[in-house]
Amino acid sequence: AMVVCGECGSSLQAEPAIFAAHQLWHEGHFRCRGCTRVIHEDEQYALVVDESGCPHEAGKNEPHSLCRKCFELRSSVKCQGCNRGIVSTRYIEAGGRMWHSYCFACAFCQREVSDSYVHDEDGRPLHKGCFLDRAMKAAIVDEGARLPI
Repeated sequence: AMVVCGECGSSLQAEPAIFAAHQLWHEGHFRCRGCTRVIHEDEQYALVVDESGCPHEAGKNEPHSLCRKCFELRSSVKCQGCNRGIVSTRYIEAGGRMWHSYCFACAFCQREVSDSYVHDEDGRPLHKGCFLDRAMKAAIVDEGARLPI
């Protein structure tokens, strides 16, 4: 049986090829459907089906590959820190919002937030100490504005 490339359809003989998405491809022919960049054998990719495709258009509902970046951009669950899609199992849910674990950082000092935190007016996490420090500075400024000249 003749083995053909999943992209160009020409036969694969003794030349280098990669196995991905359940078929063989010439090197350089396995590409992301989103950005058209070549996906290399050692890279992560997703095999997806566009549910929005018209079933009457050929190939619309067939699985296609997306590089990790394009898959994150199309993910419906977005990180509140970076607005990229959350595709890994390592995430934090806080205040009804989702965050990459590495994006869940104090909005004031940008250091990682642990168990003891509060949310600012925009729903971003703050260390309790940073929150109190910010509140004290705001109170001092408010009092200063009220002093007679």
